[in-house]
Amino acid sequence: MPLFITYASYSHSGVKGLVNKPSDRSAAVKALIEKAGGKLVALYNTTGSNDVVLVSRARDGSDAVAVAWLLQQPARLSKIETVRA
Repeated sequence: MPLFITYASYSHSGVKGLVNKPSDRSAAVKALIEKAGGKLVALYNTTGSNDVVLVSRARDGSDAVAVAWLLQQPARLSKIETVRA
């Protein structure tokens, strides 16, 4: 399976949610990726222009983009970009 890197930034409501209820969200992200037939390789919180870097494997680019779209649905991310590594 190809490797994909997703860069994301939190929206205002996403930051507010993290501050009000801090928790490890990696298990939920992993479950979502696996449900779509992929595999979570790594998940990092970062500083700079992106708040999150997600490394995953997916069958193809459309699966990786679908996962990124699903991650964005609760409106906790304001910017998201997925590229093939």
